[in-house]
Amino acid sequence: ELKPLRRLPFPQLPLVSRPPQAKPPHRFALSTDESSPG
Repeated sequence: ELKPLRRLPFPQLPLVSRPPQAKPPHRFALSTDESSPG
């Protein structure tokens, strides 16, 4: 019963949705910094 609960996409969806959103902005900043010196 513990395995099925962990496999649920409900708890994983929100957790994965949050991190990816915060990553895009960080990546963009790095790309701009590299473009400036380039």
